[in-house]
Amino acid sequence: MDTCFRTTQLTFLRSSFYNRAMKKRGLSVKTKDPGIVEIPRSTPHPSSPDTASSRLDEGLSIKGNLTGNADLIINGDFSGSIELRNGQLTIGEKARVEAEIHCKSIAVLGTVIGNIFASEMVRIAETGSMTGDITTHKISILDGAKFKGGVKIRK
Repeated sequence: MDTCFRTTQLTFLRSSFYNRAMKKRGLSVKTKDPGIVEIPRSTPHPSSPDTASSRLDEGLSIKGNLTGNADLIINGDFSGSIELRNGQLTIGEKARVEAEIHCKSIAVLGTVIGNIFASEMVRIAETGSMTGDITTHKISILDGAKFKGGVKIRK
């Protein structure tokens, strides 16, 4: 089963589940690469169409400990610790996060300073910057991304 990512550009890895979900909604998709499709911003995440993500929007700054099970999109500033054991975390392009992060999967499009522990996947996009150590099952660092730290792959 392929992992789906919700990023600022809403780019998803293609899977049979994803294709069925998009077909049911009657949505058209643009394909740049045979394995990757882009869908409009208003389209819900295919694995959780009935649940909305929590957001920390631009202009907001929070210090403290954040825990939960929902997906989270951070576009503001956050300092402390984040624990989303069953959630997808997206760090937006303008976000700055200084935290130890525990999550299911994470997409970094902004700046992260601290260690990441992801049970499934870490993706650092072209605009992403990560300083710290990563422990995960799978990792993707795209061309242009900045990364300074170590990587430990769990099996």
